[in-house]
Amino acid sequence: MYAPPMAQPNSQVPSMMGSSARPLQLDQWANTKAPLTSSQRASVNRLAEWLHRNSSDSKPQQKPQHHLGSPSNPDNTADPLESNKDPVSNGTAAIGTADHANAKSIDTLPLPDAGAPLASAQSFLAWYTQLTESITSSTHTSHRQALQRISDTTSTAENLLAQLEVCQVNVSELRAGVSFVQDSSRGIREQAQSLLDSQTHLDTLAEEVASRLSFFTLLPYAANMLSSPDSSIVYSQSFLELMDQLDMALLFLQQEPAKSYRDAALYRMRYSHCVTRAATLAKMTVVRDFRAESERTGDRLKGLESSHRSSNAGSKGVVEATADAKGKARELTDSAVNGAAESALTKDALDILFVDAEHQVSKLRPLIFELQKRASNTAASSAPTASTAAEFESQLQECRMAWFQYRRPHLFRTLLQRIVEVETRETNRRSNPLPLHPLVEYARAGTDLVRSILQKEHNLYQQFFGADKSGVDTDAVLSQPKETDAALAAYLAEIAEMLAARLRPKLLKEENLVVLAQTSAAISDTVYANGREGLWTRSLQTLINEAQSRLIARAQVVVSSDIANFSASEERGDLEFPERIKTYKATFGSLDANADSGPAMPTAAAGRVQGQHRRGRSGAGLLDAALPTSHAASSSKAQQEKVELFTLPAPLLATYYAPIEYMLELLFNLQARVPASDFRRVAIAAIDAGLTSISAGSHALLKRTKGDSLEREDGWLFEIRQLELLRETVVSAELVLKQAQDQQIAGSEKEAGTASQSGAGTTAALVDLSSLVAAINSLWTNTGRLFYPSTIAANVLSSTQFDMGPCSSNVASKLQALIEQVSNVWSDSIILPLRVYIDQSGAEASAVKFQSTYQAFETCIESIIPEKAGKVMLWVEDQEVQRLIVSGVTAKTDQTYARFHEMKPGDAGEVDAVSRMAERVKAEWGKVLSL
Repeated sequence: MYAPPMAQPNSQVPSMMGSSARPLQLDQWANTKAPLTSSQRASVNRLAEWLHRNSSDSKPQQKPQHHLGSPSNPDNTADPLESNKDPVSNGTAAIGTADHANAKSIDTLPLPDAGAPLASAQSFLAWYTQLTESITSSTHTSHRQALQRISDTTSTAENLLAQLEVCQVNVSELRAGVSFVQDSSRGIREQAQSLLDSQTHLDTLAEEVASRLSFFTLLPYAANMLSSPDSSIVYSQSFLELMDQLDMALLFLQQEPAKSYRDAALYRMRYSHCVTRAATLAKMTVVRDFRAESERTGDRLKGLESSHRSSNAGSKGVVEATADAKGKARELTDSAVNGAAESALTKDALDILFVDAEHQVSKLRPLIFELQKRASNTAASSAPTASTAAEFESQLQECRMAWFQYRRPHLFRTLLQRIVEVETRETNRRSNPLPLHPLVEYARAGTDLVRSILQKEHNLYQQFFGADKSGVDTDAVLSQPKETDAALAAYLAEIAEMLAARLRPKLLKEENLVVLAQTSAAISDTVYANGREGLWTRSLQTLINEAQSRLIARAQVVVSSDIANFSASEERGDLEFPERIKTYKATFGSLDANADSGPAMPTAAAGRVQGQHRRGRSGAGLLDAALPTSHAASSSKAQQEKVELFTLPAPLLATYYAPIEYMLELLFNLQARVPASDFRRVAIAAIDAGLTSISAGSHALLKRTKGDSLEREDGWLFEIRQLELLRETVVSAELVLKQAQDQQIAGSEKEAGTASQSGAGTTAALVDLSSLVAAINSLWTNTGRLFYPSTIAANVLSSTQFDMGPCSSNVASKLQALIEQVSNVWSDSIILPLRVYIDQSGAEASAVKFQSTYQAFETCIESIIPEKAGKVMLWVEDQEVQRLIVSGVTAKTDQTYARFHEMKPGDAGEVDAVSRMAERVKAEWGKVLSL
């Protein structure tokens, strides 16, 4: 085998890359040159792989890796500071550098020359030996360098550990020093806190001592201010503050330990004098300013009166110059007076009396408040104070009396002049047609005038003397005696008495019940126009009581003279019955109950009532009449909820006896205008008087000389007609009383423990529409009885003050007796043939007699029943009463006919059975009556 010569170790190995010989394949070599074993082939393959990896084709791929390990790479240029800080990292980097250098040395080993391949084992061995020595040398160098780096890193770590131990020692020393400092300063801190607490205590003690000393040093300052000749100092804030300071100083001296001081009694006496002096100065200032304001008010009112007189004289001359014979001057004067009456007092007078006085509130209210505060605090507190409650209350009362004293003359004179003007105006207008009576207009205008004055005066008084919620204890003020309210109420009552004194004679002279009722309503409506607003409203109660008392007295006279002692006269047409009824039914007979009652209800209202009212008409029509009358007379929803009872349309009312008309008019004018107890008393008297008058009228009707002759039954039917209306009058009165009771219960729940209006009681009020409909339904639903005890009276009206007592039972018993009388008389006339036959049947019983009696009975049915039914239709309005009369007649007729039918002879002809005859009798009644 050919082998190239061994190269020297230091000689350059020829490179195979420079040879131009054609390379041989391993298989070709093994087949042609020298056979190789498997191990040899593996060695050759490894060598071929190494050669391929280090050939020129793979060099460009390995070049970037060489650059990564080159010194020019920025990553390899580490900061020496960082290497010192992290020796472990430096060691790791050094080892990596050594490996890289080892790899580099291996990569740079001499390779066989491609032009002179290793042809022999000696050449290969030489090359291999050289290669081994090169690898060994490079490995030893790299190991030595790595060991050096490890040694350096270990030394650095040992230095760091030594420094760490030194740091630990230093930290331990610092901690020990801190602990020593803390232990040493604890006592200092405790001493500092103790000193701070002592200083705070001394500061507090010094403030308390200074505060207590101020109570003693206040005396010269207080004496100097209270003896100052400057009267305006009382209005200053310092004066008010001084009063509070004096109270505090006196309170301090009255308590321990100051109470036991050596000079405490002397200082208490001096401070008490100062407090009394301050309160006296406040009271004197208030009284003085009230007097000065009164003088200014008087001067301004005199100037206003003089200018008013001069202006009136000038206007009067102009009016007289332009007046003609038709009285245009009077018309102009009246219009001017009416314009002035609209504003009650003139604006100038109101400004003088009230607006100017309000300017003093800011000056005097603080002084009055100081007096009120001390009076209320003294009265409410059990602790000793500067003075007694009586002392401050006395000074406060002097201020109030000064108010009344200096306000009364000017206010009374101005008000009296205005009342006289209103009275003169109404007197001059008597000759002119007015919608209301002059007395009513005068009462309304005068009450409105007095009411406005009372309201303004009360509000002005409250601005000066009212309780201040922000400063005065409300409970303490309420716990005081009501002397203040009593004095103010008496003062306001004097103002109201001015109108009452001038109105009282006019009320006593007036005898027209309607005028008195309108006057009472005008006064009451004006007083309570804005509700019951307090003391000034109650001051007008005497005026309301005057009008109501006169109205009640006149009503009692009407009951006695016009109802109970009514004397019927044919000349006046009082006994034109049933002519009046015939005339009315001839005119209005085709109309229904709503048409009889007046204008028709609005559609919405009619629909609402139809939903509750079971019948289109009830009883005599008195209750029914209130429904359409109420809705036709009112437009607002609130007004439609109230109804006026005791009213009938004039054409229908004319068909009743005159005393009944007077009674309805009387009760109509009393409802909602007098106390409920008085209304009940008058209503009971009027109904009892009506019963008496109806009975007397029945007898007078039968004895009349004019008109058609009447039978006894006509008198009974006349009474039945009146009693029908009287019965509904009782129910209406109970409704009025029930409404009053409901208002009383609501008022007691709303104001529990509050006294009612002085002497007024519970006023009878207008009835709710729902109550009226409920009463109608409860009265006229049951058709099996004549009288239906009012569920209102039985279940609701537990107090005898709010029911009609024996009136309902009296009317019911009287009506029942009359119905029975009419039924007996009419049934006797119808069954007269039957009764004769029954009485004589024992002696003369025969078929012929029986048949003739039966025919006579049929004749009576056909002739008498239509006549009597016509009378019932004419006289009786209530269909239930009609049914009861017919039922009474029919029942007795059926009973008698049954006895007659039992006595029928055997040979008598056929007659109607009892049931058939009963149907015939009812049918005859039904031909005329709608039962």
